[in-house]
Amino acid sequence: MAQDAVKKVISAEKSAEDKIALARERAKTIVAEAEKTGREMLAEAESSAEAEVKSRLSRADGEAERLAGEIQKKAIDEAEKLRTLAAGRMDKAAAFIAERVVKG
Repeated sequence: MAQDAVKKVISAEKSAEDKIALARERAKTIVAEAEKTGREMLAEAESSAEAEVKSRLSRADGEAERLAGEIQKKAIDEAEKLRTLAAGRMDKAAAFIAERVVKG
C-alpha cells in the first residue's frame, strides 16, 4: 500500500511538472506574440505619424506659398503706387531744383 501511495505521489509530481512545463511554453508563446504585436503596432504608429507629419508639412508649405504670394502682390502694388506718386511730383521737384540752382 505504501508503494501505491509513493507511485501516486510520483505520478502527481510528474503531472504537475508536465503542467508547469506546458504553462511555461504557453507563457513564452504569449509573450512572443505580444512582443510581435507590439512591434507591429509601433511600426504602424510610426508610419501613421510620419504620414501625418508629411501631410501637415505639405499643407504648411502650400499656405506659406499662398501668403508669400499675397505679400509679394501687396509689395508690388505699394511700389507701383509710390512710383506713380513720385512721377506726379517729379515736375515739381525738378522745378524746385532748377530754381535753387538758378538762385544759387
